[in-house]
Amino acid sequence: MREALRELGSHQEWRALAITVSTDSQYVQKGITQWIHSWERNSWRTSNNKPVKNIDLWSALWELARPLAVHWLWVEGHAGNVMNERCHHLVEQSIASGRSK
Repeated sequence: MREALRELGSHQEWRALAITVSTDSQYVQKGITQWIHSWERNSWRTSNNKPVKNIDLWSALWELARPLAVHWLWVEGHAGNVMNERCHHLVEQSIASGRSK
């Protein structure tokens, strides 16, 4: 996801495109669309005043997504969504490949 957003953002003519990012993680979808605004405003602390976990990943994702017109779409995981199932398969392959090295 980060690499795709980085590539899109590196081309001025692509920045005006409407981009949809699908995720089966409500945490990611809500984090990047709702919670991140207050996290940033509160110095990367949650509503319970605890540090946001994975600040490095969230801030990098936010910096990449901010200049783009991104719609973050939540899709139910393991529910027959062809592209979601394909992504899941690719992730499993990548994990297995990393373990065998």
